[in-house]
Amino acid sequence: MSVDGCAAVLFEGLSCSAFENLEFYCQWDDLKQQGMANSGESLEAWEWESNGKLVMIGTEDSDRLNERLNYQGQSTCENISVAMADNAISVRLEKFAAGKMLSLHFLVAWNPSPEPSSCSCWYAVEMSHQELIESLNPTEKSWDRFPHIAKKIGAALYYRVGPIHEPEVTPNFSYVEFTGRFDHQEGAKRYLLCSYDGCWAVCSHVESDERGIKLQFVDCAEIAAKLKEFYGINVMSKAELEAEFQLTPDLPYMCDSDLKYWKPQTMGSALFNWWD
Repeated sequence: MSVDGCAAVLFEGLSCSAFENLEFYCQWDDLKQQGMANSGESLEAWEWESNGKLVMIGTEDSDRLNERLNYQGQSTCENISVAMADNAISVRLEKFAAGKMLSLHFLVAWNPSPEPSSCSCWYAVEMSHQELIESLNPTEKSWDRFPHIAKKIGAALYYRVGPIHEPEVTPNFSYVEFTGRFDHQEGAKRYLLCSYDGCWAVCSHVESDERGIKLQFVDCAEIAAKLKEFYGINVMSKAELEAEFQLTPDLPYMCDSDLKYWKPQTMGSALFNWWD
């Protein structure tokens, strides 16, 4: 199953203030050919067929957009509607809150008509939003995006963002200092960590000396919620990180000699380490 071509239009932005009545269009100019709907679960799609060619435009339907943009019941966006016409698909947001990440897409696919393999264009534009983002950055891991992610999360939560600490040989993680209101205390600090293997954690203290770094893991619901909302990232909990270390198949690769030498006692000390 294949298509002659497929193009994506991806919009991502952080709302500095609330706004109303914003519309996004993907449309033909000067098109006279009549189109028809070809939607499915979580998908709104419109297709045009003429002169032996099939073109289809697709995006998420209003239910899927509402679920994704209003993650865990957060009131990010109100009255999302997706409309289709003879020459366009449009997404309309009646209200959108400040300090939120907005991410939308349109997918366009084309093929000969009739298609060599039925429904190829439909499956091309049916790609989920997360799959699209991953396909546009096929080799990029969360580790590579850490500076960008840290700054976005800090801005969204109105934290003061400190320098990004990236390792040379050790440790196996990057971290950034956030200053803001934590546990009802203004000017408090939290540290966001991302390991080379894509594990994420939050600490209340990060202390370093010639022997390594001491980490105090904590839970921070607002940071965890924003990372999940914006990027689909799961932050490990304090309980998970302080649990007794057990080598299981789902853990990142760890060298036997390192485990024997360093003898990690907790999951956190193994996943976020200063091993050389």
